[in-house]
Amino acid sequence: MVQPLCLVRYSEGIKVISSDGTILGSPLTCSPDVFTVGDMDEEESGLELCFAHADILYLYYWDSVEEEFVDITYKDFNYLGFWDGSSLVSADLTGDSTEDVAYCIEGGGAGGSVPAPRILIVYDWESDTAPYTMKWAAVHYDSDLAAGELAGTKMVGYSFGSYADDEADIPALLVEPAGVTKEFPCEEEGIADAGNLRCGVFADWDEGVSGADAFVLPSEVQCLAWNDEGEMLLDWPTDAYLGSELNSSISPTALGDLDDYGYSDVLFCTELSGDYSLLAYNSDGDILDNLDFPITLPEGVSALGGFSIADIDRDGNIEIVFGTTDGLLHCWEFGTCSTGYAPWVQFQHDYGRTGVLE
Repeated sequence: MVQPLCLVRYSEGIKVISSDGTILGSPLTCSPDVFTVGDMDEEESGLELCFAHADILYLYYWDSVEEEFVDITYKDFNYLGFWDGSSLVSADLTGDSTEDVAYCIEGGGAGGSVPAPRILIVYDWESDTAPYTMKWAAVHYDSDLAAGELAGTKMVGYSFGSYADDEADIPALLVEPAGVTKEFPCEEEGIADAGNLRCGVFADWDEGVSGADAFVLPSEVQCLAWNDEGEMLLDWPTDAYLGSELNSSISPTALGDLDDYGYSDVLFCTELSGDYSLLAYNSDGDILDNLDFPITLPEGVSALGGFSIADIDRDGNIEIVFGTTDGLLHCWEFGTCSTGYAPWVQFQHDYGRTGVLE
Protein backbone atom coordinates (compact mmCIF):
# COMPACT_ATOMS: atom_id res chain seq x y z
CA MET A 1 0.00 0.00 0.00
CA VAL A 2 1.36 3.42 -0.96
CA GLN A 3 1.74 5.67 2.06
CA PRO A 4 -0.10 9.02 1.72
CA LEU A 5 2.27 11.96 2.07
CA CYS A 6 1.81 15.64 2.79
CA LEU A 7 3.90 18.49 1.39
CA VAL A 8 4.36 21.56 3.57
CA ARG A 9 6.27 24.75 2.82
CA TYR A 10 8.54 25.95 5.62
CA SER A 11 10.97 28.87 5.77
CA GLU A 12 13.83 26.59 4.68
CA GLY A 13 11.94 24.89 1.86
CA ILE A 14 9.39 22.13 1.22
CA LYS A 15 9.15 19.17 3.59
CA VAL A 16 7.52 15.76 3.08
CA ILE A 17 5.48 14.51 6.03
CA SER A 18 4.09 10.98 6.37
CA SER A 19 0.61 10.12 7.58
CA ASP A 20 1.96 9.49 11.11
CA GLY A 21 3.55 12.94 11.28
CA THR A 22 7.14 11.90 10.56
CA ILE A 23 9.24 14.29 8.48
CA LEU A 24 10.88 12.24 5.73
CA GLY A 25 14.37 12.94 4.42
CA SER A 26 15.69 16.46 4.09
CA PRO A 27 13.61 19.41 2.93
CA LEU A 28 13.88 20.57 -0.64
CA THR A 29 15.83 23.78 -0.13
CA CYS A 30 14.04 26.40 -2.19
CA SER A 31 12.09 29.62 -1.92
CA PRO A 32 8.86 28.85 -3.76
CA ASP A 33 6.25 31.49 -4.38
CA VAL A 34 3.68 28.73 -4.98
CA PHE A 35 3.70 24.98 -5.64
CA THR A 36 1.43 22.21 -6.91
CA VAL A 37 1.47 18.42 -7.27
CA GLY A 38 0.33 16.41 -10.31
CA ASP A 39 1.17 13.76 -12.90
CA MET A 40 3.24 16.04 -15.14
CA ASP A 41 5.99 13.72 -16.42
CA GLU A 42 5.03 10.50 -18.25
CA GLU A 43 8.47 8.96 -17.64
CA GLU A 44 8.00 8.97 -13.87
CA SER A 45 5.52 6.81 -11.99
CA GLY A 46 3.39 8.67 -9.51
CA LEU A 47 3.08 12.39 -8.93
CA GLU A 48 5.58 15.19 -9.37
CA LEU A 49 6.15 18.45 -7.52
CA CYS A 50 6.16 21.69 -9.47
CA PHE A 51 7.15 24.85 -7.68
CA ALA A 52 7.55 28.34 -9.04
CA HIS A 53 9.77 31.24 -8.14
CA ALA A 54 9.44 34.48 -10.08
CA ASP A 55 9.26 33.57 -13.80
CA ILE A 56 10.79 30.09 -13.43
CA LEU A 57 9.01 26.73 -13.03
CA TYR A 58 10.82 23.74 -11.47
CA LEU A 59 9.81 20.06 -11.69
CA TYR A 60 10.86 17.34 -9.19
CA TYR A 61 9.82 13.82 -8.26
CA TRP A 62 10.01 12.17 -4.83
CA ASP A 63 12.32 9.15 -4.50
CA SER A 64 10.58 7.11 -1.79
CA VAL A 65 13.58 4.79 -1.36
CA GLU A 66 16.19 7.47 -0.87
CA GLU A 67 13.59 9.80 0.67
CA GLU A 68 14.68 12.80 -1.34
CA PHE A 69 13.49 15.04 -4.14
CA VAL A 70 15.12 14.48 -7.53
CA ASP A 71 15.41 17.25 -10.10
CA ILE A 72 13.67 16.54 -13.44
CA THR A 73 13.76 19.83 -15.34
CA TYR A 74 12.89 23.50 -15.19
CA LYS A 75 11.47 26.23 -17.42
CA ASP A 76 12.72 29.83 -17.39
CA PHE A 77 10.42 32.23 -19.23
CA ASN A 78 13.04 35.00 -19.11
CA TYR A 79 10.65 37.88 -18.63
CA LEU A 80 12.31 41.23 -17.96
CA GLY A 81 11.79 42.86 -14.58
CA PHE A 82 10.91 41.44 -11.16
CA TRP A 83 8.12 38.89 -10.77
CA ASP A 84 6.20 37.10 -8.02
CA GLY A 85 4.10 33.98 -8.50
CA SER A 86 0.56 34.30 -7.21
CA SER A 87 -1.18 31.08 -8.29
CA LEU A 88 -0.12 27.69 -9.70
CA VAL A 89 -2.43 24.74 -10.50
CA SER A 90 -2.03 21.52 -12.48
CA ALA A 91 -4.51 19.80 -14.82
CA ASP A 92 -4.48 18.13 -18.22
CA LEU A 93 -5.28 21.19 -20.33
CA THR A 94 -3.83 20.03 -23.68
CA GLY A 95 -5.26 16.51 -23.94
CA ASP A 96 -1.96 14.59 -23.91
CA SER A 97 -2.90 12.58 -20.76
CA THR A 98 -0.25 14.27 -18.61
CA GLU A 99 -0.97 17.32 -16.51
CA ASP A 100 0.08 20.81 -17.50
CA VAL A 101 0.34 23.84 -15.24
CA ALA A 102 -1.50 27.15 -15.26
CA TYR A 103 0.66 29.81 -13.65
CA CYS A 104 -0.16 33.43 -12.79
CA ILE A 105 2.64 35.90 -12.05
CA GLU A 106 2.75 39.61 -11.34
CA GLY A 107 5.60 42.06 -11.39
CA GLY A 108 7.00 45.48 -12.09
CA GLY A 109 7.88 44.77 -15.70
CA ALA A 110 10.98 46.00 -17.47
CA GLY A 111 10.49 49.63 -16.51
CA GLY A 112 8.67 49.24 -13.22
CA SER A 113 5.38 50.14 -14.89
CA VAL A 114 2.34 51.08 -12.82
CA PRO A 115 -0.07 49.40 -12.64
CA ALA A 116 2.01 46.24 -12.56
CA PRO A 117 1.63 43.71 -15.38
CA ARG A 118 0.17 40.28 -14.75
CA ILE A 119 0.75 37.22 -16.93
CA LEU A 120 -1.27 34.00 -17.16
CA ILE A 121 0.68 31.09 -18.66
CA VAL A 122 -0.45 27.58 -19.53
CA TYR A 123 2.67 25.41 -19.86
CA ASP A 124 2.88 21.84 -21.19
CA TRP A 125 5.86 19.98 -19.70
CA GLU A 126 5.74 17.16 -22.27
CA SER A 127 5.96 19.35 -25.37
CA ASP A 128 7.89 22.19 -23.70
CA THR A 129 5.39 24.70 -25.10
CA ALA A 130 3.10 27.35 -23.72
CA PRO A 131 -0.20 27.00 -25.64
CA TYR A 132 -1.61 30.07 -23.92
CA THR A 133 -0.03 33.27 -22.60
CA MET A 134 -1.82 36.52 -21.85
CA LYS A 135 -0.63 39.74 -20.24
CA TRP A 136 -2.64 42.48 -18.53
CA ALA A 137 -1.85 45.73 -16.76
CA ALA A 138 -3.70 45.58 -13.46
CA VAL A 139 -3.54 46.77 -9.88
CA HIS A 140 -2.14 44.34 -7.33
CA TYR A 141 -4.56 41.66 -6.13
CA ASP A 142 -4.67 38.00 -5.18
CA SER A 143 -6.30 35.65 -7.68
CA ASP A 144 -6.46 31.86 -7.39
CA LEU A 145 -6.84 29.95 -10.65
CA ALA A 146 -9.35 27.20 -11.42
CA ALA A 147 -8.35 24.58 -13.99
CA GLY A 148 -9.80 21.36 -15.38
CA GLU A 149 -12.81 20.44 -17.50
CA LEU A 150 -15.86 22.66 -17.72
CA ALA A 151 -18.78 21.18 -19.67
CA GLY A 152 -16.38 18.68 -21.23
CA THR A 153 -13.89 21.35 -22.37
CA LYS A 154 -10.46 21.83 -20.84
CA MET A 155 -10.44 25.30 -19.32
CA VAL A 156 -8.80 27.77 -16.96
CA GLY A 157 -10.88 30.16 -14.87
CA TYR A 158 -9.16 33.44 -14.08
CA SER A 159 -10.59 36.15 -11.81
CA PHE A 160 -9.50 39.77 -12.27
CA GLY A 161 -9.53 40.58 -8.56
CA SER A 162 -11.75 43.64 -8.78
CA TYR A 163 -14.67 44.92 -10.81
CA ALA A 164 -16.26 48.30 -11.41
CA ASP A 165 -19.16 48.52 -13.84
CA ASP A 166 -18.36 52.13 -14.77
CA GLU A 167 -14.88 51.21 -16.04
CA ALA A 168 -15.92 48.56 -18.58
CA ASP A 169 -14.10 45.86 -16.62
CA ILE A 170 -15.00 42.18 -16.69
CA PRO A 171 -14.97 40.21 -13.44
CA ALA A 172 -13.39 37.01 -14.80
CA LEU A 173 -12.25 35.18 -17.91
CA LEU A 174 -12.62 31.57 -19.03
CA VAL A 175 -9.82 30.32 -21.30
CA GLU A 176 -9.79 27.22 -23.48
CA PRO A 177 -6.03 26.73 -24.07
CA ALA A 178 -5.97 23.50 -26.13
CA GLY A 179 -5.96 23.70 -29.93
CA VAL A 180 -7.26 27.04 -31.16
CA THR A 181 -7.32 29.18 -28.01
CA LYS A 182 -10.73 30.58 -27.11
CA GLU A 183 -11.49 33.19 -24.49
CA PHE A 184 -14.89 33.75 -22.89
CA PRO A 185 -15.28 37.01 -20.94
CA CYS A 186 -17.72 36.45 -18.08
CA GLU A 187 -20.95 38.41 -18.32
CA GLU A 188 -21.47 41.44 -16.10
CA GLU A 189 -25.26 41.67 -15.86
CA GLY A 190 -26.40 42.35 -12.29
CA ILE A 191 -22.87 42.47 -10.88
CA ALA A 192 -22.10 45.12 -8.28
CA ASP A 193 -18.73 46.81 -7.82
CA ALA A 194 -16.34 44.44 -6.07
CA GLY A 195 -12.80 44.83 -4.78
CA ASN A 196 -12.15 41.21 -3.85
CA LEU A 197 -12.83 38.68 -6.62
CA ARG A 198 -10.29 36.14 -5.55
CA CYS A 199 -11.03 32.44 -5.76
CA GLY A 200 -13.23 30.82 -8.41
CA VAL A 201 -14.04 27.11 -8.54
CA PHE A 202 -15.64 24.72 -11.06
CA ALA A 203 -18.89 23.20 -9.74
CA ASP A 204 -20.97 20.22 -10.93
CA TRP A 205 -24.60 21.41 -10.96
CA ASP A 206 -26.14 20.31 -14.28
CA GLU A 207 -27.20 16.63 -14.38
CA GLY A 208 -27.21 16.76 -18.19
CA VAL A 209 -23.50 17.61 -18.33
CA SER A 210 -20.73 15.19 -17.38
CA GLY A 211 -18.44 16.72 -14.76
CA ALA A 212 -18.20 20.38 -13.83
CA ASP A 213 -20.46 22.82 -15.66
CA ALA A 214 -20.37 26.10 -13.68
CA PHE A 215 -17.66 28.61 -12.75
CA VAL A 216 -18.47 29.97 -9.28
CA LEU A 217 -16.81 33.11 -7.92
CA PRO A 218 -17.92 34.72 -4.64
CA SER A 219 -17.03 38.35 -4.03
CA GLU A 220 -17.25 40.29 -0.80
CA VAL A 221 -20.67 41.67 -1.83
CA GLN A 222 -22.42 38.86 -3.79
CA CYS A 223 -21.81 35.39 -5.20
CA LEU A 224 -21.39 34.96 -8.98
CA ALA A 225 -21.74 31.95 -11.30
CA TRP A 226 -21.39 31.43 -15.07
CA ASN A 227 -21.55 28.54 -17.54
CA ASP A 228 -18.65 27.41 -19.75
CA GLU A 229 -19.24 30.26 -22.23
CA GLY A 230 -19.23 32.96 -19.59
CA GLU A 231 -23.01 33.35 -19.53
CA MET A 232 -24.53 34.14 -16.14
CA LEU A 233 -26.56 31.27 -14.69
CA LEU A 234 -30.23 31.71 -13.88
CA ASP A 235 -30.76 33.25 -10.40
CA TRP A 236 -27.12 34.39 -10.27
CA PRO A 237 -25.58 36.64 -9.07
CA THR A 238 -27.12 36.40 -5.62
CA ASP A 239 -28.56 39.44 -3.94
CA ALA A 240 -26.04 41.50 -1.98
CA TYR A 241 -25.29 40.02 1.42
CA LEU A 242 -26.90 41.94 4.26
CA GLY A 243 -24.26 44.28 5.69
CA SER A 244 -21.60 43.53 3.07
CA GLU A 245 -19.06 46.24 2.24
CA LEU A 246 -16.77 46.87 -0.70
CA ASN A 247 -13.15 45.67 -0.22
CA SER A 248 -13.96 43.42 2.74
CA SER A 249 -11.74 40.36 3.03
CA ILE A 250 -13.01 37.03 1.73
CA SER A 251 -11.86 33.43 2.20
CA PRO A 252 -11.12 30.87 -0.54
CA THR A 253 -14.22 29.15 -1.91
CA ALA A 254 -15.21 25.63 -0.86
CA LEU A 255 -17.80 23.28 -2.39
CA GLY A 256 -19.69 20.48 -0.64
CA ASP A 257 -23.17 19.01 -0.27
CA LEU A 258 -23.97 20.60 3.10
CA ASP A 259 -27.75 20.13 2.97
CA ASP A 260 -27.73 16.57 1.53
CA TYR A 261 -29.77 17.51 -1.55
CA GLY A 262 -27.32 15.92 -3.97
CA TYR A 263 -25.66 19.11 -5.26
CA SER A 264 -22.60 20.99 -4.09
CA ASP A 265 -23.18 24.11 -2.04
CA VAL A 266 -20.86 27.13 -2.00
CA LEU A 267 -19.18 27.95 1.33
CA PHE A 268 -16.98 30.94 2.20
CA CYS A 269 -16.35 33.61 4.84
CA THR A 270 -16.53 37.38 4.50
CA GLU A 271 -17.15 40.48 6.61
CA LEU A 272 -20.76 41.51 7.22
CA SER A 273 -21.70 44.55 9.33
CA GLY A 274 -18.27 44.64 10.97
CA ASP A 275 -18.09 40.95 11.95
CA TYR A 276 -17.00 37.90 9.94
CA SER A 277 -19.67 35.44 8.90
CA LEU A 278 -19.83 32.08 7.15
CA LEU A 279 -22.09 32.09 4.10
CA ALA A 280 -23.42 29.11 2.13
CA TYR A 281 -25.50 29.03 -1.05
CA ASN A 282 -27.06 26.11 -2.92
CA SER A 283 -26.87 25.53 -6.68
CA ASP A 284 -29.95 27.72 -7.25
CA GLY A 285 -28.35 30.72 -5.55
CA ASP A 286 -30.44 30.41 -2.38
CA ILE A 287 -28.76 30.86 0.99
CA LEU A 288 -28.87 27.77 3.23
CA ASP A 289 -31.02 29.36 5.93
CA ASN A 290 -32.30 25.89 6.86
CA LEU A 291 -28.77 25.34 8.23
CA ASP A 292 -28.84 28.77 9.90
CA PHE A 293 -26.49 30.47 7.43
CA PRO A 294 -25.12 33.09 7.56
CA ILE A 295 -23.36 32.15 10.80
CA THR A 296 -21.66 35.04 12.59
CA LEU A 297 -18.32 34.46 14.33
CA PRO A 298 -17.46 36.22 17.60
CA GLU A 299 -16.27 39.81 17.44
CA GLY A 300 -12.74 40.14 16.08
CA VAL A 301 -12.57 36.50 14.91
CA SER A 302 -12.25 35.59 11.22
CA ALA A 303 -11.98 32.39 9.17
CA LEU A 304 -10.21 33.47 5.99
CA GLY A 305 -7.98 30.43 5.51
CA GLY A 306 -10.58 28.31 3.73
CA PHE A 307 -12.60 25.18 4.55
CA SER A 308 -12.37 21.42 4.16
CA ILE A 309 -15.69 19.63 3.66
CA ALA A 310 -15.94 15.86 4.22
CA ASP A 311 -17.56 13.13 6.28
CA ILE A 312 -14.66 13.13 8.75
CA ASP A 313 -15.95 10.39 11.07
CA ARG A 314 -17.80 8.41 8.35
CA ASP A 315 -21.14 8.54 10.10
CA GLY A 316 -23.03 9.79 7.04
CA ASN A 317 -23.07 13.43 8.12
CA ILE A 318 -21.00 16.15 6.49
CA GLU A 319 -18.49 18.11 8.56
CA ILE A 320 -16.63 21.32 7.77
CA VAL A 321 -13.12 21.85 9.17
CA PHE A 322 -11.49 25.27 9.37
CA GLY A 323 -9.26 27.44 11.51
CA THR A 324 -9.97 30.83 13.04
CA THR A 325 -7.76 33.71 14.10
CA ASP A 326 -8.34 32.99 17.81
CA GLY A 327 -6.16 29.89 17.41
CA LEU A 328 -8.90 27.26 17.24
CA LEU A 329 -9.38 24.42 14.76
CA HIS A 330 -13.09 23.80 14.22
CA CYS A 331 -15.09 20.82 13.03
CA TRP A 332 -18.82 21.40 12.67
CA GLU A 333 -21.10 18.49 11.91
CA PHE A 334 -24.30 19.16 10.01
CA GLY A 335 -27.40 17.10 10.73
CA THR A 336 -26.92 16.23 14.41
CA CYS A 337 -25.28 19.10 16.28
CA SER A 338 -26.46 22.68 16.70
CA THR A 339 -25.00 25.37 14.47
CA GLY A 340 -23.05 28.25 15.89
CA TYR A 341 -19.59 28.85 17.25
CA ALA A 342 -18.44 25.28 17.94
CA PRO A 343 -14.67 24.75 18.44
CA TRP A 344 -12.98 21.45 17.54
CA VAL A 345 -13.10 20.27 21.15
CA GLN A 346 -16.87 19.99 20.80
CA PHE A 347 -16.50 17.31 18.15
CA GLN A 348 -14.77 14.03 19.13
CA HIS A 349 -11.43 15.66 19.94
CA ASP A 350 -9.58 17.74 22.48
CA TYR A 351 -6.79 20.29 22.35
CA GLY A 352 -4.20 17.48 22.54
CA ARG A 353 -5.79 15.69 19.55
CA THR A 354 -6.02 12.44 21.47
CA GLY A 355 -9.23 11.35 19.77
CA VAL A 356 -11.00 11.06 23.15
CA LEU A 357 -14.72 11.69 22.83
CA GLU A 358 -15.83 14.85 24.57
